[in-house]
Amino acid sequence: DMVREHLDKVAVVFGGKVVAVALELFKRLDKRVYQSKSPRVVTATLAYLATRRLGMKVRKRAIAAILGVSALSIRDTAYRFRKHLQGRSKARA
Repeated sequence: DMVREHLDKVAVVFGGKVVAVALELFKRLDKRVYQSKSPRVVTATLAYLATRRLGMKVRKRAIAAILGVSALSIRDTAYRFRKHLQGRSKARA
């Protein structure tokens, strides 16, 4: 629920399409992957990954500034999320 609230801030800047992709990614994540992370860091990371998927060139720093988190937190969390998401897509194939 907190992630959805923070995604509203992202939607104002980047639009609803980014939010839709971010929510789709969020649904694919196992709760254990993001359990110990701040909701703002999770949201910022999902927004970053969504912009990349949509082919948008957005700096981590820009998203970090919107949500008040560190760009390094986004980098580290993105690594964890990508690893998990890639593992899930390989398991389905």
